[in-house]
Amino acid sequence: MSTERPIPLHALARALAQRPGASMEQLAQAVGVSRATLHRMVSSRDELINTLERFAYDACARSFNEINLQSGPTVEVLRKLIHELHPNSALFLFLQRHAYSHGYDRLTQNWSQQRARLVQFFRRGQDEGAFRVDVSAQWLVDVFSALLQAAADATHEQRLAQADAEHAIAAVLLDGILRHPPSA
Repeated sequence: MSTERPIPLHALARALAQRPGASMEQLAQAVGVSRATLHRMVSSRDELINTLERFAYDACARSFNEINLQSGPTVEVLRKLIHELHPNSALFLFLQRHAYSHGYDRLTQNWSQQRARLVQFFRRGQDEGAFRVDVSAQWLVDVFSALLQAAADATHEQRLAQADAEHAIAAVLLDGILRHPPSA
């Protein structure tokens, strides 16, 4: 891999999360470089995927380790998780979507282990009575992922202020979309 210019990994992860089948030319356009420039950064799509895989996996695993998903009050840990992952949502979403859609065995195996950690976290929240139990922990991970994506898209397209994104994710995830009347 060339070191002439830093590879815009977050932007490439976002582009691949949004369009997993994008060509190298489409990816170059999505991150604002020419196809030739992208090919100088990485020689092939496989090299790009491998580079993104390592970068995204390391970033997510590091976040999960720093947060310590299995200790502390689950709602507080969830807020920390949102705070950690929102700025890196493109990497998280790349792992979430790309691992299963393109059959990269090592990525699928590594991400499956990290996803299992998230499922276990949501299951712990259910067991402790903090999270609802009428839907599976697997589904809660999917909803969490969808909200991260929605917030990332909304901030990127300026429909949601960056400063409000974490609150919006937590509010919808924890309280839903129903308007609650003020307590008397």
